[in-house]
Amino acid sequence: MAEDAAIMIKESELDETFMKKFLSVFESKEIQEKLSKNIKALALPNATRDICDEIEKLLN
Repeated sequence: MAEDAAIMIKESELDETFMKKFLSVFESKEIQEKLSKNIKALALPNATRDICDEIEKLLN
């Protein structure tokens, strides 16, 4: 499983942390590329087809 595919912020820390985290991503091409790469690693491009196949198996 890919690590670093999201940035988590505790709700209790949103007020003091959100803008700092947002700007760090917004201003850093390196962070954006790392997140993008790791998010793509989690993708399931055939998910819809796989789900439909499983439903069809259950119905037959």
